[in-house]
Amino acid sequence: MKVKASIIAMGLAALASTHAFAQSVGDSSNESATVVQFGDRNSATVDQQSSSGDSVAVTQSADKATAHVTSQNGSGNVTTISQSDPNGRGSDSNLVATVTQQQAVNENTTISQTGNTSSATVTQTASEGDTDVVGQVGSGNKATISQIGAAGNTVNIDQGTDKSSGKLTGGEAKVVQTYTVGNTVQITQGMDHGLADVETMGGGYNNTTVTQTGGVTDATVLQTAETGDTVSITQNGAEIANVFSSNGGDNKTTITQNGGVLPNFAQVVQGNSVNETATIDQNGAAFNTAYVNQGNSSGDTAVVSQTGSLNFASATQQGGYNNELSSTQTGTGNNANLTQLFAVESSLLNTQNGSQNSATGFQIGADESMTLAQDGTANRIIAQQSGGYNVAGISQSGSGNYANVSQTGYSNTASVKQH
Repeated sequence: MKVKASIIAMGLAALASTHAFAQSVGDSSNESATVVQFGDRNSATVDQQSSSGDSVAVTQSADKATAHVTSQNGSGNVTTISQSDPNGRGSDSNLVATVTQQQAVNENTTISQTGNTSSATVTQTASEGDTDVVGQVGSGNKATISQIGAAGNTVNIDQGTDKSSGKLTGGEAKVVQTYTVGNTVQITQGMDHGLADVETMGGGYNNTTVTQTGGVTDATVLQTAETGDTVSITQNGAEIANVFSSNGGDNKTTITQNGGVLPNFAQVVQGNSVNETATIDQNGAAFNTAYVNQGNSSGDTAVVSQTGSLNFASATQQGGYNNELSSTQTGTGNNANLTQLFAVESSLLNTQNGSQNSATGFQIGADESMTLAQDGTANRIIAQQSGGYNVAGISQSGSGNYANVSQTGYSNTASVKQH
């Protein structure tokens, strides 16, 4: 049985699982509406116009249920959508929840979905101080948040962290922010094959936190012309993390990966950016790989730390100023390749502790300092500095060590210790 309930603005107390329609006027305040639907393919629509302090609650226990809530020119409204599949998570539920907020202030929206292949979509335009919470339990669910010209909004997406529901797979969360300021996005995924995608453009001081656990996970953050953004990605399992930042400044990126016996991959690319900071920390016994590339940047800092075996780290800084690059590796078969070009007052630091380690450093610029240290077996270092007040220090302790230092310029100092 298909049931449809429609509310325009406010003014309805309760709707059950039969056909119902309510007609009301706009400019409402401090009113409440409750929609309760049981059955199959139910649909609920709520339309709020110039309302304030209103409360809307939609509860649907049905397969292929849909709920749509629209709020325009309102403030302080509270919307709660709860959808569940009475048949459980064994089949595709196809639950759909859509919330659209335009020029809304201090709105609170909560969407809860229990079922498979469900979707939740929240769109905010010129809104401020809104809070959106999306909780999904099931496999193959998708949550999409779109913010345009919004400020001070908070988005929280939780997919599959309810471990009592058993093993979950295939969740997707996507957040798109355009010309937004001071927004906070938190994505938490607790399933296998979780996918998180965050895109911010033309704004600033946005905070993004992605936490993924449960198996194979993938997180991508794209920043374009952003200033003062903070990105934090924490992954546990077999992880892939990509952060791309361009034409921005003062953005901070932190990636933490703990893969156990599974491989990790982290990549941070910052181009035409100023005062960018990138930190990558990987811990696992498999193939950890980290790439950091900062181009045409000023005052940037890159830090890579790897603990485990068969680690590889590569960091590149181009055309920068006051750059500092550091790589720390502890384990077996580590390889670090560090490059700085057109760098002024740059410092390149690398420490490796283990066996079969190899480090290569390259600097071109002025007032550079390079320090490379290896402790283990079959270590190899090749370092080169060209131009400026360069200082190089290389220390190796173990067996089969090899060091090659080449400095071209003025006031260069090299100290090599091998045991």
